[in-house]
Amino acid sequence: MPALNIIFRVSITCAWLLLSLVYRANADTLPVSAPIRFGSDKAVEIDATLDRHRNYSINLAIHFNNDQERAFARLLIGDQAPICRVLKDCGEAASFKVTIRTNDTVLFEQVKQSYGHFSFSAGAYYRNILITPLKPGKYKFRVEVVDFGPTMPRADTSIELSTDSRERDFGD
Repeated sequence: MPALNIIFRVSITCAWLLLSLVYRANADTLPVSAPIRFGSDKAVEIDATLDRHRNYSINLAIHFNNDQERAFARLLIGDQAPICRVLKDCGEAASFKVTIRTNDTVLFEQVKQSYGHFSFSAGAYYRNILITPLKPGKYKFRVEVVDFGPTMPRADTSIELSTDSRERDFGD
């Protein structure tokens, strides 16, 4: 009996490790980012193969390396959206034309204005541009700069495609 108990525990542990490796392999594919310089880059394109049916987001990341750059990024990004509108501190707005394609089919094309921020990390503030549900497949994301504020060209920025790994997949 003790030998069966040990075999059972080892089997469960191996199954758990295998599942966590599969989950980790899928999690490593996102986020995907592309640097963008306001004032010189017109657009960025990101190719991605998505393996889950869930919401994906396209975000503007404003990066910083020290306290001085962090203060500049904070002024640029503003308070959290949507409360920033009430506080009248949404930072410098930026508009983007977002196009999502699969093969030769345009799935989404629209101009979106971004303001405020929804998250931050030790090295960046994040501003949401678009959240959209997508099914598994190969996609081409094009994010074109339409309009931006006067100090945005001084910022270290990138466009990021990501998903919330805690979020559940949609049923088909």
